[in-house]
Amino acid sequence: MKFTWSWLKDFVIPRETPEGLARRLTESGTETQVFDLYSDLKDLEIVQIEKIEAHPNAQRLNLCTVSTQQGPITVVCGASNVRLGMLVVLIRSGQRLPGNAYSLSPTIIRGIESSGMLCSEKELNLEGVFENQEEGILEISSSEALGKTLACVLPKDWLFDCEVTPNRGDLMSVFGIARELVALNAAHWKDVIWPHPLSQATFTTLPVHEIRVETDLCYQFHMAQVQRHSKNPYCAPAWVKRRLKNIQKSLCHDVVDALSYYTHCFGTPFHVFDGSTLKSPLVVDQLKDPACFTALSCKEDPAKVIQIPCGSIVLKDEGGILALSGILGGDSSKYQPSSTLLCVEAAEFDPKTISLTGQKALLMTHSRKIFERGIDGAEVKNHLIQALT
Repeated sequence: MKFTWSWLKDFVIPRETPEGLARRLTESGTETQVFDLYSDLKDLEIVQIEKIEAHPNAQRLNLCTVSTQQGPITVVCGASNVRLGMLVVLIRSGQRLPGNAYSLSPTIIRGIESSGMLCSEKELNLEGVFENQEEGILEISSSEALGKTLACVLPKDWLFDCEVTPNRGDLMSVFGIARELVALNAAHWKDVIWPHPLSQATFTTLPVHEIRVETDLCYQFHMAQVQRHSKNPYCAPAWVKRRLKNIQKSLCHDVVDALSYYTHCFGTPFHVFDGSTLKSPLVVDQLKDPACFTALSCKEDPAKVIQIPCGSIVLKDEGGILALSGILGGDSSKYQPSSTLLCVEAAEFDPKTISLTGQKALLMTHSRKIFERGIDGAEVKNHLIQALT
């Protein structure tokens, strides 16, 4: 379970330092480590653009000469917002961008060698940190920042990594961690604990599909059917994406990212379907025999057929299995950016069944980690309503 200091402070006011909070959590039985969130940025220098020349072999590229502590260097840049005197962030050859395993190498671009690159907010995973930023290269507005490292001008933040034991499902969310720290007298609640709205008025709720729950292993099942306006698509805020990337979560689509963020905040997993692919009635049931199932795919992980063991909880319609409930969705009904009819599920399943199914199917997902530890059933429906409001 990972979270950041700034994320935690949405809910509580800490009474101790980040190291102190990590120690208190460890002493209470949840081993916790804490790291400087921006340690990857400590070697990136803030430099000034001293000269701009047109690239001799490419219309849309410029040669930018910047001043560094080791002397001037020239980099090839295609951003449209570069200008003389601008303070920018330089990554040199041999350095790495945040989250990138490979170092930057000197590159020949249209016949000209570039000894580094000027970075954008997105490349640095700093979207939303600096105000009034244009598209393109990140501009540092403070003249006092020249010659300093990027980490020196960023707000202090830390990353926590907690080893949550199987009996502490209540700690599988930032809110749960905050509640634990309040109980340990290491923090106290803020008056307002949900300062950031996740959505704008881009959704219209509709009547939901007919649903039948035919197994006692599904304690509750809720689904909201939502019409998305094709001319006004939902865009997850930049700070949502930044926080997810800070805890090493891969981004998917804006709607999925926003629901993933809410899950990490409050501990209720969601699954979103392309509503146009679902055929009423939807049935939640326990498999009597093993079955094949085409699991969710993404760019990094193409669709694959998996064998679902008997006894598993599934969601199905007349066309077949839609989801391995509590663990993984199906490829045929997955949400797409082009989807205009969404069905968002929030449910509560038997923890032991989810754990056993995951073990037999050799599947470990974040959803399984939460469900097999048990969730707060009293809040499932409320969280679905809040997430879509």
